Amino acid sequence: MNKQLTYMLQNDNSINDDILLAKEVARGDSLAMDTLYRAYASKILSVCRRYASGKEEALDLLHDGFLRVFEKIGTYKGNSALGIWVKRVVINNAINTLKSKTQWEELTDEFPDFPDEEWQEEEADPETLIALIQELPTGYRMVLNLYVFEGMSHDEIAKELGINPVSSRTQLFKARRLLKKLWKQ
Repeated sequence: MNKQLTYMLQNDNSINDDILLAKEVARGDSLAMDTLYRAYASKILSVCRRYASGKEEALDLLHDGFLRVFEKIGTYKGNSALGIWVKRVVINNAINTLKSKTQWEELTDEFPDFPDEEWQEEEADPETLIALIQELPTGYRMVLNLYVFEGMSHDEIAKELGINPVSSRTQLFKARRLLKKLWKQ
């Protein structure tokens, strides 16, 4: 098995390789767990950094997310690439962790639908953008990530976070407004 896992890390792996790796992880093979972690941890850490308020929280989200991946790996069926599945599990775990810490601003009156505004400033480098996103309040940060980076609709975000779609739009509007303010500072 060692040679096969090493080969998978060094080459583009197929869904069949993903299924094989997932089965080995599910069996508790420590080399397979290490292979999975090494293959995806750095990419997933960048996702965790967008959801976290800082480096330590991002590392905690990554750690807890991979523990959840190892627990749930038996449910992986190969319907998508393993990396996509791992990312989704880690994001769901991060959302559940952060949701419990977040006070949501619920609106009872209908709030106007905000148009999607294009970023008019010069482009920020990724590290600057992540640092600015980390400064946002947790609720703003989660809605922004789900809408902008995960491509979810406000209805999907509302369902995922247990809020109403109007609150999702409001959180996104305020997140964008605060990001622009932080960017100009």
